[in-house]
This record gives sequence, C-alpha cells and structure tokens, in this order.
Amino acid sequence: MKKIFIFTSSFPFDKAKEDSFLIPELEVLKKKFEVTIIPMRKGGKEKVLPEGIVVDKEFSKLTSKKNIMILKVLASSSFWSFFLKEFFSNLRIMFCVECLKNLLIMSVYTISLKKWMEKEGILRKCLNRYKKIIFYSYWLTFPAVAIALLKKDNKNQVVAIARAHGFDLYEYRQKKNYIPYRKLSLQWLDKVILISKNGKEYLTKKYPIFAEKFEYFPMGVKKAKAYSNFSRDDVFRIVSCSFLVPLKRVHLIIQTMEILGNYTRELKWEWTHIGDGPLKNSLLELVKNKCPSNVKINFLGELENFEVIKYYQSNPVDIFILLSETEGRPVSIMEALSVGLPIICSNVGGVSELVENGENGFLFPVNVCPKEIAEKILFLRKNPQILNSMKNKSIEIFFREADAESNYTKFAEFLEKL
Repeated sequence: MKKIFIFTSSFPFDKAKEDSFLIPELEVLKKKFEVTIIPMRKGGKEKVLPEGIVVDKEFSKLTSKKNIMILKVLASSSFWSFFLKEFFSNLRIMFCVECLKNLLIMSVYTISLKKWMEKEGILRKCLNRYKKIIFYSYWLTFPAVAIALLKKDNKNQVVAIARAHGFDLYEYRQKKNYIPYRKLSLQWLDKVILISKNGKEYLTKKYPIFAEKFEYFPMGVKKAKAYSNFSRDDVFRIVSCSFLVPLKRVHLIIQTMEILGNYTRELKWEWTHIGDGPLKNSLLELVKNKCPSNVKINFLGELENFEVIKYYQSNPVDIFILLSETEGRPVSIMEALSVGLPIICSNVGGVSELVENGENGFLFPVNVCPKEIAEKILFLRKNPQILNSMKNKSIEIFFREADAESNYTKFAEFLEKL
C-alpha cells in the first residue's frame, strides 16, 4: 500500500468542525493507503477515527505553545528571506494591516511546519518503506505551502496535493483579494483538488498557466438509511443548518419568515435552525421583534452530523433553506439531498451543481429580496405534487453528485495513479 499524510486544521480534534468532511473520505482512503493524520492545532473533543488511521499530534503540541514557536521562527534568517520575498512581490498590501497580519501568520506557520517535518525526518523515514509519499493538505492554506516547499526540495520522492474549498480558494473573499503564497503553492503542488466545478473554473481562469494541475473531485456524505417525511398537519416546516456567522445571512431567513407570517395570517409556519455561532443572540432578538405568532421558531444549537440526519428522518420537514452570500459546495445541502429535501438557496459558488432551479428546489440571485423567496415557498406549500416531485429529484441528484462512497472511491483511485 502507498503512504499518505493528511494535514488537517484540527481533525481529529473538533475545533475546526472538519469531521463531516473527513470521516466519509477516510473510510474510503484507508482501504487503499496507510493513512496518517497531522492536525495543525488541538482544541475541543477528539473524534473517534476509523480503524487503522494513525494520528501524529506532535506539531499540534508546538502550535499550542504559539508564542514560543513564533519567537523561534522570527529569530531565523530563513523566515525573513521567505517573508520578504512574498512581501516585495505584493506591494499592494503594504498599507493593509489585515493583509500584513495574514502574511506574517501564514509565513510563521509555514516555516514552522516545514522545519518540523524536516526535524522529524518524516520523509526520510518513509522512503525506507515507500518509493513515493503523498502529502495531502486538506485546505489550500499554510500546510499546502509547506508541502509545496517540501516538494520543491524533494521532487522525485514527494507527491504534494491540496484540496481547495471556499475561503481558501476564492481570493475575492479576502482583503485586497490577497491570499499569501498562492503562486508559490500552485507552482510546486502536483495537484489542486477542487470540490466544485465552479471552483475549478475560477482557478483555471485566474491561473491558466497551472490549469493542468487542477482536478475536480467533489466531497460527499453517506447515503441515508431513511428519507424525510413532509408535514401531515396544517403546519409547513422549514429547516436550515449553518454556522451563525454573517456570510450565512440567516437574517434573510428571518425576514422571509416574517413576510410569510404577516401575509398569510391564516396559515401556520415553523422554522428550525441547526447550528450555533457568534450571531445567535442578535438573531434571537430579531426573531422576537419580527416574527408574528403564527410562525414558530426553533434554534436547536449545534448538532453532530448524524444527529442532523436523524432529525430530518425523525421530524416532518418540508424544505431546506440556505441563503449564504458565498459558498463552496455545502455539506449542509448534500445532507439535505441525502434525505430527499427540496432546497431553497442562493445561487453562489458550487451550489448550482447540487440544486437545479425548478427541479429539486429554487435558486435565487445573491441580492435576492426576501419577498421573492417567500412567494416561492408559498407556491410550494400550495402545490404538494410539485414538492413531492422535487423530493424525488433531490434523491436522484444526491446519488449523481454527493454520494460519499462513489465520490471518494473515484478520488482514491486517482490518488493511486499519482
């Protein structure tokens, strides 16, 4: 078997909430590779891993003593030559404090990780057993830069790849459209794995010189053992699942529920949100002030992924809604598809690869007015036969686009050939 090192943000620790992404992938990869997980930091509970997966926590011990690590790196000449070369190549960030801070942090962690890998002799030890080793950064962040540098120094022994999702991919989501060391990463990584067709198109258009390195392999979730059921009483039930942060725009859902409640006083509505975050208190206050008495609101807080699926299967749900300002290819939508929910969402990122407008839900432009959303929801409530047709289409799209076993098997077969 081949050897693969996977660099995560915190997994198997749950600080970065990566388990919904990684566990289904690991269950497939471990059949073809000897897998070692290297988390960049610790925090939260440690997840139970599929049998046979090894975890190396030593680097996360270094980052837990962040101040000592930073001082050691700043004292090295290699850090300053690395940092200044990037800075002088991007002078447009000179007066952007946030950009400079990001560059400094990314430089420190990149050099720290590379030095740690060299000190630990990870490559040297493995080459005694394997002709080539795959180094796989799960995010296109500083671990991707570090393994790109490792590839540069060890061209024939290392295969260096990284996944790219959303915040780590789309430069327009960052100040000054700047992500440090982007060109260096693309130059030395063997492959960049995009989770959406939209992401591949974006990166190809922006960096056509590296186009042959970009590959599309979507993520997936496990197929559900049972599907959701529609409401059978006089209540129409809507569910959403996301972090309560600005880019998810949960306030638009509240505004939509306010419109539905006020303009259809004779009808009963229920909206349930799964997820937590810094905006929770302000959103609860908004609900209190805006939503009329015929709209029931439930905030369930954070649930494990299996609990989310169990909720969909155990409670009547009519539609799933997500109105984000930007997305990659949301796991929350894939989970909703797996249980056959029709989807209402904003047409951003790779969302349109999972939702076909008018077929398994409705897509809205990013600047949509809540009134337009409310009108479509009311239309679906009044047309249960269309809602049922959308349910069947969601199940069809799940197996075509988001089935973990299928998607990750194709990805594992691709990795074997590298």
